[in-house]
Amino acid sequence: MAKLKGKVLGGFEVVEDLQDSGSQGQVCRAVCVEDVHGLAPVGTVVALKVMVVQDAAGSQWRQLTKRTAKLAEVNSPNIVKYLGCFEESGLYDLHVVVQEFLEGETLKQRIARSPRGLDMDEALRIVLGAVDGLCSAAHVGIVHRDIKPGNIFLCRNGAVKLIDFELAKQLKGTVTASTAAGNLRGTLDYMAPEFTDPNFRGDELSDVFSMGVVLHEALTGRKPYRGVTRTEGELADLAAFFTRWSDGEANLHISSRVRRILENADAVIRQALSPNREKRYQNFEAFRKALKTIRPYRLASASSGKVYELVQLVGKGGFGEVYKARIAGAGTLVAIKRLLNDAYRPRFEMEARVMQKIRSPHFVKFVDYFETDIGCHLVMNFLPGMPGSSL
Repeated sequence: MAKLKGKVLGGFEVVEDLQDSGSQGQVCRAVCVEDVHGLAPVGTVVALKVMVVQDAAGSQWRQLTKRTAKLAEVNSPNIVKYLGCFEESGLYDLHVVVQEFLEGETLKQRIARSPRGLDMDEALRIVLGAVDGLCSAAHVGIVHRDIKPGNIFLCRNGAVKLIDFELAKQLKGTVTASTAAGNLRGTLDYMAPEFTDPNFRGDELSDVFSMGVVLHEALTGRKPYRGVTRTEGELADLAAFFTRWSDGEANLHISSRVRRILENADAVIRQALSPNREKRYQNFEAFRKALKTIRPYRLASASSGKVYELVQLVGKGGFGEVYKARIAGAGTLVAIKRLLNDAYRPRFEMEARVMQKIRSPHFVKFVDYFETDIGCHLVMNFLPGMPGSSL
């Protein structure tokens, strides 16, 4: 689609063509200059989702107005506010959805900056916010059908909002026109295995699966699958999707990072990702309840009396692994090195003694040393950028 900046559509002047426009249309930032359709007062900044259509019979427009009206009924702080829609005729027919304008970034962009995954508390907060929004949508009979990090928006004020319901479907209602060309219209790496059935169109259970993939990726930076040799291109992605589910659960792989930092997270993710629909969480209310049982692993130091909550596994070396952690109650961030090979204990203990002796602003600060039934732990102050910021 051509750039829309400077054009006026339905009384809204486009002031910026946004880069992340999505596959279902072009997204723009616009300002209301004339209240043509009664959707927003003059001066209101909005987001426009502009779709070029061929809809001589008007069936797509009827479905769009029905879906948008239903979404406008949803009163949730975790779903982008839908204001309405309008159509424009001309050389091309346009369907335009008007939404509140959001400032911030998508979860996809946030993960790209944290390739090892987000801090566990941030990841859980974001996923819980998205699940709250999906619960609200389900209450009015809407399923999203394209849940992925790119459709979870993180506002600058900290709010989490679901966006891009253009593949959404009304339960017990009309399927959106986008399914006319087939059922594989979401994003394949996040789609449930039941989409291998060409007659399946998506429901709340398949959305639960998609959110399970998002949770795993937010925590680890990776999707929960074993590697499948693939080349670039739509056909390659399609082949990888069908290959993945040809052996049931064989290609599912939950990262050990999940087990290392969180209690119960591995079990929650496995249930959300179950290829057997009957074993999956049956709705988002049940998934939300399960998410609230996840807790960070806690390590207690007998020598100092401090309790440490693991936040993220940040690195692993020849004889130890390093965690980002938080001192419970104080909130202070620390780095904890855990010894994995007891043969290196003398060297590990010597490192702790050396660190205790040195007092210099140019040397990492010693915080604690203690042992538990799972090994020896050396605690130091956490340096921003760990790991990956060395010379």
